Amino acid sequence: MLKALEQGLELREFVGIETALTSPWTDEEPAVIPVKELMSMFNNKISFDSIEKAQELDIFRFDENKEQVHVRSMKTIKAASELASTGIPFQDLLNIVKMLRQNVDVECVANELVKLVATHVLQKYNDDSALPIENLPQLADLIWRLRPLAEMAMHAELARAMEKSANHILGDKLEQMIKQLDV
Repeated sequence: MLKALEQGLELREFVGIETALTSPWTDEEPAVIPVKELMSMFNNKISFDSIEKAQELDIFRFDENKEQVHVRSMKTIKAASELASTGIPFQDLLNIVKMLRQNVDVECVANELVKLVATHVLQKYNDDSALPIENLPQLADLIWRLRPLAEMAMHAELARAMEKSANHILGDKLEQMIKQLDV
């Protein structure tokens, strides 16, 4: 850092790149809610097994007094609550999260995406040449732009898979139900 400052790098440029690299990749903040609120969200139908599984998956965890719940993603909990209100058991939703994590190595996909940037964007800088100071703001900007782009790509791919599954599974089921009406 001192060398970079001696070469004319402004502290804000250094902090900009560091912030881009170390900031959370989501704008969602973890939340702490009362246990009663969590239970209410699921109409008091969360089993002990589901609670254990949710903690294993790091969906949420209880504080030491078991009065508050530290929730990693309220979006996830709210989506699960909505789905559970339709009759889908919370335990089954947690099984889907576990399956997703087992079948899609999200960390591997993230590594490969970041490697693309390192390979194709930073390739012009080899071990013998330093990154020009004037390029640091552009690099920080690229890292910030990568965040929503990665999210859009993952969202689009999940949407494609959901459309395919919905057409196949729900289409077949609805077709059977309609045939029964004609009887």
